[in-house]
Amino acid sequence: MELFELSHRFSKCLLVGDFNARTGSEDDFIFVPDSESHVVDIENIQINAVCNLDQYDFSRKRNSRDKNKNRFGNQLIEFCKGNNFFIMNGRTLGDIDGKFTCRNSSVVDYCLCSAELIKHFTDFKVLDFSSLYSDVHSPIEISLKQTDQEVSTKYSDDTRTNEQKIKNWTNEKSHKFLECLNLTEIENINSEIDGTTVVTQETVDTIIGKIGKVLINSARNTFGFKVSAGKKSEHRKNKPWFDHDCKAARSEFRKMKRNKNKSPFHRALVLDAEKRYKNTMNKAHKKYRSDFPKENG
Repeated sequence: MELFELSHRFSKCLLVGDFNARTGSEDDFIFVPDSESHVVDIENIQINAVCNLDQYDFSRKRNSRDKNKNRFGNQLIEFCKGNNFFIMNGRTLGDIDGKFTCRNSSVVDYCLCSAELIKHFTDFKVLDFSSLYSDVHSPIEISLKQTDQEVSTKYSDDTRTNEQKIKNWTNEKSHKFLECLNLTEIENINSEIDGTTVVTQETVDTIIGKIGKVLINSARNTFGFKVSAGKKSEHRKNKPWFDHDCKAARSEFRKMKRNKNKSPFHRALVLDAEKRYKNTMNKAHKKYRSDFPKENG
């Protein structure tokens, strides 16, 4: 139900994650040729803007190594058909054959892109499995035509630079955040997007900047902000249990990952370094939890 509400509230959506759904390579859209449109009740059936795929060089037919389907997969396909969403797995150069995403035996992790957002979508990839991130799922990488927006602003105060930062998000104020959104500005942005005929990097950057400004202003009005004297950026502190052995294992793992050698032998070395890194962290964390009661007893 939440997915349906989201898809009807926002025309430009990206849904990513583990859907526990196996869809095979079944079509996720409804296409009615012009020659048959007279026999279809268009008002009571939602036809995908499937031509968007053609326009932006995405294949209508998606590939998948997973040939099986389940009940959740059927539901996901119906959701896509009824709400103008496309499954991006197996449709891009980065995932041309629809790689497995779970246990190297099934596809259950997806990226669903709304038809209105297709023009900003560039690539989808299933990355190599890493036990550091999940016990069974492979990480996925998504590329969009967008730029990051700076959340903080800086201003001069006498001889020192101060930084204005928005306070952290709290779920208790989520409704207030929605109420503080400038709906007029959002409508203006939507009109500008709909009226754009030629998409360039400059137009994308401009629109993304306006969207970022709306979100930042709402966050500032909802959560407030704090001002602190400007300082050099500090490295994020490690967890108290992350000791010297963990740092050494991490350094070795990162060194192996940076190597561009793609041979099976080097791949085995990377996996071994990853395993040692994870085991070292588990050991350090277990020791820390064991020693903590003694030190604070």
